[in-house]
Amino acid sequence: MQWGHSTVQTEVTFVCTDLPHHT
Repeated sequence: MQWGHSTVQTEVTFVCTDLPHHT
């Protein structure tokens, strides 16, 4: 996981999708 173009965006999207997904 070292793209370097959308690291923050990908991380935020993953977390946002993981939060409601693991509710």
